[in-house]
Amino acid sequence: MRELTTPAGARLRYRDEGAGDDALLLIHGWCSSGRAWERTARAFARRFRVVRVDLRGHGASRAPERAGYRWDDFAEDVQAVVGRLALARIVAVGHSMGSPVALELAARLPGAVAGVVAVDGLSGLGLTAERAATHPWIRALTPTSTAETRRRLVGAFLPADARGREIVAGDAARADPGAALQAYRDSVVTGSPREAWRESVRPFLYVGASESRRTAADVRAVIPHAQFGQVVNSGHYVQLDAAEQLHAMLDRFLAELP
Repeated sequence: MRELTTPAGARLRYRDEGAGDDALLLIHGWCSSGRAWERTARAFARRFRVVRVDLRGHGASRAPERAGYRWDDFAEDVQAVVGRLALARIVAVGHSMGSPVALELAARLPGAVAGVVAVDGLSGLGLTAERAATHPWIRALTPTSTAETRRRLVGAFLPADARGREIVAGDAARADPGAALQAYRDSVVTGSPREAWRESVRPFLYVGASESRRTAADVRAVIPHAQFGQVVNSGHYVQLDAAEQLHAMLDRFLAELP
C-alpha cells in the first residue's frame, strides 16, 4: 500500500494496481476499507488501472486532527490521491456511503470523471440533526463504541451465508470508533442529495442489492439520466456477494462510455 498526506492532514493509504490510461477508482462504504473491493480489483486490473483508497478514519488511513466526515471531506481526500497519481480519466465506483463520495468527486472534477457507478448506495437519509440524534445506530456508536458493536451493526447488512463476512466484520472492528460515529451521523444519516449531481454526473449507473429498497424511480429522482440494475441473491455488499453479476454490469457500462 502507498501513503499520502493530504492538504487537510489526513494520512491516506491506497492501492494502485494494473495499468492503462483509464482508471477505476473504487471507494468503499461506511466502516469498510479498500479490502472490500478485492474481487473487483483482481478482475479489472488485467485491463485497467485500479485504485482503491481507504477513506480517512477507515482501514489503514488516519484522519486529520480536526476531522470532518461529510461527503465533501472524503471527496477532498480522494481528489488529492487523483492529483498525486495524475489520473486523467476516471470511472468512480462507490459502494454505499462511498457512492455520494464518488458523486461529489465527479462534481469537483467533471473533466476527469468519465462516469460514476453507485453500488447499493446513492445518498444519505437526509434527517435533521434533531432526528439524527435519536437514530438507534447513533446512540450505539459512541466515541468509545466497542469493536463488537460495530461488527454487530454491519452484520445487519450481511446474510448468514454472505461471501466476505470476515472482511466486512474485520474492517468494522478496526475502524476508529469516533470516525465510525461521525461518518455515520454526518454522511449516512444527515446527508442529502446535491443539486449539482443532476447535471455534472454523466453517465451514471446504479447497481442495487437484491433486497435494495431503492427503485429505479427513487434513483432517477436524484439522477434523472441514471441507468438502473439490480443483482440477485446478494446482500448489501454486492461486490463481495455477487461480484460476477456486478462485473458484468461494469463491463457493459465501461464499453459504452463515450
